[in-house]
This record gives sequence, structure tokens and C-alpha cells, in this order.
Amino acid sequence: IYVNDDEARQVADQFGIAYTNDRDLIAGLYSHFGKDIIVTYGDRGAMGMVKGQWLERTPLITVTAVDTIGAGDTFIGYFASGMQLGFPLQQAFDKAMIAAAFACTQYGGASSIPEADCVERYYKRFSGGAPCFKLG
Repeated sequence: IYVNDDEARQVADQFGIAYTNDRDLIAGLYSHFGKDIIVTYGDRGAMGMVKGQWLERTPLITVTAVDTIGAGDTFIGYFASGMQLGFPLQQAFDKAMIAAAFACTQYGGASSIPEADCVERYYKRFSGGAPCFKLG
């Protein structure tokens, strides 16, 4: 299940799933539906439970967004691709976060999806434990 935070709350409310915070919400949805779940929070990052593992990340990079169309599709595409390629879940999640951030810096949907080498280059900078950085 892949939803934004508003949609996650709507689904939880519709199915009577009690929650007091984001972790409760995700755990409740995961338990109720028995499916992996990722909830996005726009510029505040994303979190989820996939294969029983918590995934949580504040944005890895800060960008000046010009168009958010396509960011969600970019996120889920990169995440699914990373899983298919056998990346560790957190690595796939982190790369998806970077790709979605980059997508927001360009106008358009499909045309804003960044090339994998660009995402990989920034991921390598991040994964060394370096603090978040600003582009531009």
C-alpha cells in the first residue's frame, strides 16, 4: 500500500483503525491489511513498514521545488526498482527519497525523473554519514 499521509488517515478512519501518531497509524494499517505500507509526507519525508522492517527517513537532501508532479511516482518507481534489484530495503528507500527530491526540481511528470547515476552519486555522498546538504 502506497499513500500520502492524508490518504493514510482517511483509510484508517474508514476502517476504524485507532492511532495517536504516525507510527501507530502505519502499524495499524500494516496489521489490519497484512500488506507492506509506505506513507509519504511531502517535504517531511516518508516512513513505512515493508517485510516487517520499519523504514523511516527525513529528507536526505533539501531542494527548491518547482513542480511536485511526478515526485510520488518517482519515489515508488525507484523503491520498487531497488527492491527488484535486491538492494537492502533502507537503501532502496533512501535512493527513492533522493530521486523524488530531484524530480521536484524539474517541471513535468516523466521528464522530471532523474537518471539513476545522478541518484547514485548523491546516495554515495549521503551514505557515508554526511549530514544533509542543499543543492544549488
